[in-house]
Amino acid sequence: MSYAFAPEASLDSLIDHVSGVIAGLEATPSLAPLAAPWHKLRKDLLAARQTRDETRWKLLGAQRKVAVSSVEWGVVVGDLSGRALLAAGKNVRKDPYASLFTPLRAAVLRTLGPVRAIAAAAVIAAKGAALAHPELVKCLAALKTATEALSAVEADRSAAQQASLVLDIARSAQVTALDKLTATTELGILTKFPGRSDLVRAALAPARSTPKSKPTAADPTTPPESET
Repeated sequence: MSYAFAPEASLDSLIDHVSGVIAGLEATPSLAPLAAPWHKLRKDLLAARQTRDETRWKLLGAQRKVAVSSVEWGVVVGDLSGRALLAAGKNVRKDPYASLFTPLRAAVLRTLGPVRAIAAAAVIAAKGAALAHPELVKCLAALKTATEALSAVEADRSAAQQASLVLDIARSAQVTALDKLTATTELGILTKFPGRSDLVRAALAPARSTPKSKPTAADPTTPPESET
């Protein structure tokens, strides 16, 4: 029969299923020993879910920090733009404004996203150093500080994203482990109760399972067509 979960099955659905299997096996005293590895799997899945949640919360927090830092970075860029324009006599074609904000104006820079904004800030900083305009020293220093802050939180966000992807790979491996344990337990049930596919189904079938031999979902309370 060998019921199998889809590779993309969530940890929550796996935990629900494993908990049900444990109860099903322990409902029959002679099958209770078969529940031991299921208890271990449940413990591992619960730990994996906690790790998943902590990783997700860390990613969400990092994303929010990037959002806030991006806004702060945009304010600093806007301030630098305004002061550069004043220093240029409000003429966008004159320095220091022209060198710093051609071709990208402050309004555009604020829409680039953190990665491109950080790269753009490096260019602006280099141009600002070359101009050495005394009225822009403080603004350029503020831009450096804001960019460093944005770079730090963006690095944290990227690391959290990578950690999330790694956990997704681990979850797929846990699905495989569940499938293998299901096959082993099915054999154990049939060894104790030869021919009792109904008992296998009652103990092991997911709420909406797909036996490997069938393309459609099967209700665990309904026998497969071949057995009716």
